[in-house]
Amino acid sequence: MRMELGQPALLMEPVAGLIQIRLLKNDETSALAETERILSHLSNGGTLEGTEEPLRIYFTCYSALRRTMHPRAYDLLNEAYSQLSEQMSRIGDNEARRMYVENVPWRRAVQYAWQQLQQN
Repeated sequence: MRMELGQPALLMEPVAGLIQIRLLKNDETSALAETERILSHLSNGGTLEGTEEPLRIYFTCYSALRRTMHPRAYDLLNEAYSQLSEQMSRIGDNEARRMYVENVPWRRAVQYAWQQLQQN
């Protein structure tokens, strides 16, 4: 229905949900197939504009790629962290910036994963 309405970006959130379910069921093959749908959308010039939580979509894709040791995992994490950093830069107060990240699980997960990558 989203495609018929010309809203392909809004289709990406439910696809990310499918990825999460497939990862919980240890179905990496299906999770990667759904991840490819999102990555294809993005690589063909699509955006996540209009989605409620684009960082959740990025982190879900990163999780699927990382779990299968796919080389694109870290590129996707860097993109997610770049977007998170941009969002954080608009918040002037350090405590408000910390709360912005800490109060949302996928923001916190993006930051933590990126910090872990930087330490290794």
